[in-house]
Amino acid sequence: MSAWLGEELEEASRLALRAVILSDEDPAAMGALADCYYRRGLYRKALQWIEKSVTRAPDQEQYRLQRERYR
Repeated sequence: MSAWLGEELEEASRLALRAVILSDEDPAAMGALADCYYRRGLYRKALQWIEKSVTRAPDQEQYRLQRERYR
């Protein structure tokens, strides 16, 4: 991963975390944060956040599919 891409992903993670906080843990924001962590190679963190998305919105198949990709 290039340094530029790494910096962009770190910034995206920071902004996604802020969105999670400001949205009172909206499942879509948590899914976006999980995706940022996954792309950065932080697989454990990604799985933790997508699990929270699944818990908050169990009827949303997209989060369950995302969780399966992370396992």
